Amino acid sequence: MPKRFFDSKKYENAWFRNLSPQMKCVYDYCICECDHAGILRLDPEAIEFKTGVKPLSLEIIAETFKNKFIFIDENKIFIPRFIYWQYKDELTPANSVHRSVYQILKHEGIPVINFLAKNVAQEDFEEWPNLCKSLRAEGKSYNDYINER
Repeated sequence: MPKRFFDSKKYENAWFRNLSPQMKCVYDYCICECDHAGILRLDPEAIEFKTGVKPLSLEIIAETFKNKFIFIDENKIFIPRFIYWQYKDELTPANSVHRSVYQILKHEGIPVINFLAKNVAQEDFEEWPNLCKSLRAEGKSYNDYINER
């Protein structure tokens, strides 16, 4: 079962407090059910069944969370803040989970530049195996490499 970090201050945010109890439940469902890159294919029937929120449609979800979710296609969403909660907007190729997230975001056409750790370049992800070989040959670590930037 995947573990999720949550925004413990969300009840202090007016946008969340102003949601109906049903939409708060839908929001939490989306956070719990998305993949490790913050992407979820929405199924209103499944959400209704699992949360008890009725009636529910993609249009209601899209309108309610228009400033929180990015619709990749008609029923697939990306939750940008998920990357912050889970990874502190610090994706680094030295972490295999982060490399997987990078690949998923890239595959979905989501710009990754805003989610990379300080001094990490997209090329580091793209050239990771070769970069590791060259760093090993030089006797350097990846941290040494990014600190030199």
